[in-house]
Amino acid sequence: MSQIRPRSFPGTAVEDLPASIIADILSQSSVGAEYQPLIEVNTGRIAAYEGLSRFRTRQGEPIAPDRVFKALHASPPALYEIEFRAKRDQIAHAPAGIPLFVNLDPDAFAAGGGEEADNPLMGLLSLRNDIGVEIIENCSVTDSRLSLAMLRRLRGLGVRVALDDIGGGDSLISFAVLAGIDDMKIARDWLDRRDDPVAQRLLSALAGFARDTGKRLIFEGIETLEDLAWAKRQGADLVQGFLYRPQFVTWQPDLPIAPIGGPNSLARRRRSELAWAHERR
Repeated sequence: MSQIRPRSFPGTAVEDLPASIIADILSQSSVGAEYQPLIEVNTGRIAAYEGLSRFRTRQGEPIAPDRVFKALHASPPALYEIEFRAKRDQIAHAPAGIPLFVNLDPDAFAAGGGEEADNPLMGLLSLRNDIGVEIIENCSVTDSRLSLAMLRRLRGLGVRVALDDIGGGDSLISFAVLAGIDDMKIARDWLDRRDDPVAQRLLSALAGFARDTGKRLIFEGIETLEDLAWAKRQGADLVQGFLYRPQFVTWQPDLPIAPIGGPNSLARRRRSELAWAHERR
């Protein structure tokens, strides 16, 4: 089987993230983590946690994860290195006794060896028997090929697989990947389309597909009780979002902490807390 390689991205980082900041991150041995609960809609029980990366400079200033990962795509080896550290730390510091989901970048998977038996990223997933992987696809045929290769490898390990951010603005749905996953994660974008009858029909079709094929339906971006009630009406099995912020768990490596939030802050300016919560990874 020919090896699928990671894509090459332009060197300009999103929002002009300085190279010095990427160098700062690469010089750190660990990556912080935030664990957001996935809640069963019928019981209110935590069914799993999703581990997300939380980056800081050595001065303690937070950096939006999407900015970091988009910048790292310019260098597949650097992307792989940070993805390995992030997954290692997310697995090591996760709450005990509850299943864990982690996001895995298909390009990092390819940079680590793809479907080869000695891919270190796949070795990390063997450290727990209750771990799941969320695949993120973007608008690229190459993404779909990488995702399918990763899905085959994960299936060989017996890992539960979810397709993340379905219906998000930058998402791509591959039929082969959709057919092979266990869980469907519905992007928060659908909350903004809840009054659109065409969007509602499409969402109903997706929910019906999940129900008919035995896949769990997970709704992201739940902020209010009204959001929760709407998700229940759509057939949600699990939900997550800032409505459950009191149950978030965080871990950070020891770093010097300095005051943050000045005019040159690297953190994304937020429309709401939800914007930060959904800087995925």
